[in-house]
Amino acid sequence: MKSKKERIKEIKKDIEYYEEKLVEAKVLLDLWMKRK
Repeated sequence: MKSKKERIKEIKKDIEYYEEKLVEAKVLLDLWMKRK
């Protein structure tokens, strides 16, 4: 069994990963919109 602290740490890491991907997607979308 994993402790609650370990689970929270993993979840935070996942959230950071998704936030990074979201930022990348937004930047690409902005560039694409400007090109149109």
